[in-house]
Amino acid sequence: CIHPDFQRKGIGTALINHTKNIVIEKGFPAIIILGDPHNYCVHGFKTGRDYHVGNAEGKYPLGLLVLELEKGVFDGHRWTFKESDDYNIDFSPVEEYDRRFPPKEKRYQHSQTLYEMLIRAVLE
Repeated sequence: CIHPDFQRKGIGTALINHTKNIVIEKGFPAIIILGDPHNYCVHGFKTGRDYHVGNAEGKYPLGLLVLELEKGVFDGHRWTFKESDDYNIDFSPVEEYDRRFPPKEKRYQHSQTLYEMLIRAVLE
């Protein structure tokens, strides 16, 4: 996530390109993410439905995005995206660490709701 004051300055594009280069260097055939298609389609990402990559329920969330790096790697099969267990985070150490600093106002961005909608919306 790029701070709103720094959006539309190429930082997000640079991060995507840097990540893409790392993934290619490591030999992975694709990148699969959950995100806003508005931010990623310009970089070549398509919906999971386009590549037959669905979630554990066999559905195709609008926010499940795929960048095929090895042409045809998804052809002829149905695939299931499983989120890494690394995303099951215990936030209590973070909260403990944050208490060392003066309190900051927790803020809400409309993009948080949009993201929640995008990963729940399903393509038929």
